[in-house]
Amino acid sequence: MLNIIKKRREFEAVYGQGVRFSSSGFVVIRLATGADSTRFGITITRKHGKAVVRNRLRRRIKAVLTSIADRICPGYDVVIIPWGQMGRAEFADVLRGIPSVLTQAKVLERERPSA
Repeated sequence: MLNIIKKRREFEAVYGQGVRFSSSGFVVIRLATGADSTRFGITITRKHGKAVVRNRLRRRIKAVLTSIADRICPGYDVVIIPWGQMGRAEFADVLRGIPSVLTQAKVLERERPSA
C-alpha cells in the first residue's frame, strides 16, 4: 500500500527543506525523515490540462509507484511533480520516467537480479 502525503504543511516542509532531482519529465523533491516507510505526494498543476487529464496522470503515477513498491527505500517524504508535456504522455513514458528519477534521488533501489 502506498503512503500518501496529504497535508499542506507536510508538502511545504518537503518543498522548503528537501533536495530536488529532475529528469526529462519529472521533478522529485526528497526529504529524509527516518520513518519506517516512505510517503509520496503528487503535485500536478493546471498547466497539464483539465481535471480529467490531471487525474489520469495522477493515476498513472500511482500505478507506477505501486508496481515498484517493493524496491522503495524507507525513511523519506517524496513529492513528484510532472512537468513539460507529461499530461499528454503515454503510460510507457511515465513507466520509464518515475523509476529513473527515483533511482537518481536514491529513493529506489536498483533492479534486483533474478535468482
